[in-house]
Amino acid sequence: MSAPAIHAQTHRWAALWAIIIGYFMILVDATIVTVAIPTISNKLQADTDTVIWVTSAYLLAYAVPLLVTGRLGDQFGPKKLYQLGLALFTLASLGCGLSTSIGLLIAARVVQGVGAALMTPQTLTVITHLFPRSSADRPCRSGVQQPGPPHSSVQSSAASSWERGDGNGFSMSISPSA
Repeated sequence: MSAPAIHAQTHRWAALWAIIIGYFMILVDATIVTVAIPTISNKLQADTDTVIWVTSAYLLAYAVPLLVTGRLGDQFGPKKLYQLGLALFTLASLGCGLSTSIGLLIAARVVQGVGAALMTPQTLTVITHLFPRSSADRPCRSGVQQPGPPHSSVQSSAASSWERGDGNGFSMSISPSA
């Protein structure tokens, strides 16, 4: 394996670990505040009903725009959207840590949720770009080739395929025949 190929392999795995850590932060952040509710209530002098909005605001800002942010990733590139989301999420996390009132904390959590929503749909897209399927897994023109007995090929008798403009898409086998 040549030096550039080894560098590309190392780069792919480093990028994968960065994505895993970013996604882990999103998942932990969705639940960690629940543990801190009594402390938040005490330190920011807020009642429990108001403190619950710290979690609810994040989850709403995270879940509602997911479809839109996925489409934005298709349009502007998943890497750019992931990086934007990560920057927004990180800055909002800093804002959460520096909040001096419950209102500022809730506002920072909304921004944090939007950052998480920008990151989430891009994770699987980036992974599929980093680790593309091998050519053996790709559909062929007459159907999807499937493993069969030695020296033979089992192909579907009917297949339907759809391809996006970037060469990605899906292929579906209707019924296999020998």
